[in-house]
Amino acid sequence: MSALGGMLRALWRFHRLLAGILVLEYAMAFAIMLVASGILFARVGAISEASGVDETGLYVLQSLGQGREVHTADLRDARERFAALVGGVRVARGSSVPFLGSYSEQVAIDIPDGAPGAAALQVNAYEGDAGFAPVLGLHLEQGRWFRPDEIVRHYGENTHLVVLSHALAQRLFHGGRAVGRQVRIGGDLHLVIGVMGPLAAPTYLGSRDTMLTLLLPRLVGGNGVLVIRHAGAASGLHAVLAGLRKRSAGEVEWSLMPYANLRTGYFQQDRLVVWALALVVAAVLLTALCGILGLTNHWVAKRRVQIAIRRAPGAPRRDIQWHFLVETGVL
Repeated sequence: MSALGGMLRALWRFHRLLAGILVLEYAMAFAIMLVASGILFARVGAISEASGVDETGLYVLQSLGQGREVHTADLRDARERFAALVGGVRVARGSSVPFLGSYSEQVAIDIPDGAPGAAALQVNAYEGDAGFAPVLGLHLEQGRWFRPDEIVRHYGENTHLVVLSHALAQRLFHGGRAVGRQVRIGGDLHLVIGVMGPLAAPTYLGSRDTMLTLLLPRLVGGNGVLVIRHAGAASGLHAVLAGLRKRSAGEVEWSLMPYANLRTGYFQQDRLVVWALALVVAAVLLTALCGILGLTNHWVAKRRVQIAIRRAPGAPRRDIQWHFLVETGVL
């Protein structure tokens, strides 16, 4: 401790300005790296967020009206064309898929018998037919999926049924059984008939809220996507897609994409940000290192007389090197 105290006193007495510059450089480099690393890890967490769906062999068909609106009949025709393919093709219709970043209904949800004054949660709601969840490859943990006769197809109707994601059920019922309980969605009571595994929202909302989703048995209007499960070659799917485009005559723009490509495109900007931040951190480290080496070299050059005095009685070179390393470490 006495040697360390003497070293600190020497630093303060003879090298106050140089020591201050070194400490300031350390602090600035650490602050920049801390901020950049925090953003970097947040972006990496977003990219690695699980979708909850089985991405193997999954395709997403989107439609966009060019000369007119996309109607339910257009989606029904597309579904029949893809379902007619040979090779075990499964097709379902839904409002969106995870990380598509388009349509999803945000709803306020709360528990009727919850604590008085408890704030409602804003969650993302998917709408789909009876085959939507099975085609996505979602895992059912409790209860059951919707039956075909429970799917709402007209405005104003409501079956008052809902399937919650695992994260949302845990958030609402604190680990208790959710099936058979009621939740209030948009002012109406809905019976929970099932709890599914993880299902991410169409838009990444952060690690805390992305998995707070639910599924409603509703198909109203022409908005939405078709999800297609096909294990074979994609040539048959593209042939059907060409037929759809020919039939639409430019009035509807159809696009078919493997889900893995869709997810990659959604997080493309995040990947660019990760690489940019990694370069920033590396540049800050390199700059700080060069500055520290330069100042330390100047420090040593100004103390050549002191070094010579220590070397004259036979002080080992290694001891002098350790002295300067300890001084830098103390700073």
